[in-house]
Amino acid sequence: MGRKLPGLLRRAGLVDVDAEGRVITLRGASSTLAPIYTKSHEQLVARSDARGLITDEESAAFLRRMADPEFDMTGQTMMAAWGPRPGTEAGV
Repeated sequence: MGRKLPGLLRRAGLVDVDAEGRVITLRGASSTLAPIYTKSHEQLVARSDARGLITDEESAAFLRRMADPEFDMTGQTMMAAWGPRPGTEAGV
């Protein structure tokens, strides 16, 4: 939904809409989020409906990267959007 936020706010009647995105960067095993990404990956790959979507080699490569403290990756982008209602001053 993130990049759609400015348009949604404009369609809701807000004016002078602006937005900002911030990207999380992670460094493999040295990231505090590495265990979460690794466990999530393992659980998703184990699901029967995920079989065939990723090969064993691709899965192993991901886990190797997450164990490497020198591996850098980007995570999700966090978006914020804002704008005043018509007839009001921005920031009030």
